[in-house]
Amino acid sequence: MHHIADAVVHDGVRPYGSFLLMRDQKKGAFSQEELVTIKIAMSLMTDCFKLPVQSDVPNKRTYDLGIVVVDKLLRRKFCNLTAHQILWMMTRDASLPMRFNHHDDIDSLVKQTCEAGVAKAFELGQHTDRKECYWGEFIIKYIYDSEHETVAINLQQMQPYSCHLAIKLSQEKLTPVRLMSTWLLLNGYVRKEIATKLQISDATCAEHIQEVFSYFNVNSSSELILNVYR
Repeated sequence: MHHIADAVVHDGVRPYGSFLLMRDQKKGAFSQEELVTIKIAMSLMTDCFKLPVQSDVPNKRTYDLGIVVVDKLLRRKFCNLTAHQILWMMTRDASLPMRFNHHDDIDSLVKQTCEAGVAKAFELGQHTDRKECYWGEFIIKYIYDSEHETVAINLQQMQPYSCHLAIKLSQEKLTPVRLMSTWLLLNGYVRKEIATKLQISDATCAEHIQEVFSYFNVNSSSELILNVYR
């Protein structure tokens, strides 16, 4: 038997993200404090897509998420799962249901989305397309391989820089509250705003911020920003 906390964050139609937490019976159920932390994390996920960024950093970052390799006849030689998911997202708009149907197999999606780009890559050696749709912004890079007579389709999703920061901070050895405090500091929140967001007192928030500064060996929020943005 396992205890599970499953969360999906969305605005009513469009998903922002999801996560699944699981622990075995020996460790017991999630505490009320842990559930509160999960809810706070969920609220911050929506902020990722709304916050302005510092003027000296890029607004968006790309992530190499999906790869498909095809020949000139669009016969698939390789594909990862993420490529299938991205191609599926790129063919959806607000009127289409969020479920697969018989037209959503990977080969049909490649033909629908990438046929023209593959042809250009065979002609020119490489080609890049940008696509903006209901589910986000995407970059599709086509690279011709003359040795194997194939084209590699590299599918990249653009994400707000604040999402990149969250991924970067997840590698740091900080408690969940201090990780969230750090992320909020990097996005321009001040102590009282952070305390409100995290549902803690000003004094407790100040302690967490001081520990964050100590961890990163800085003395202020501006120094923290310079340290992490580098």
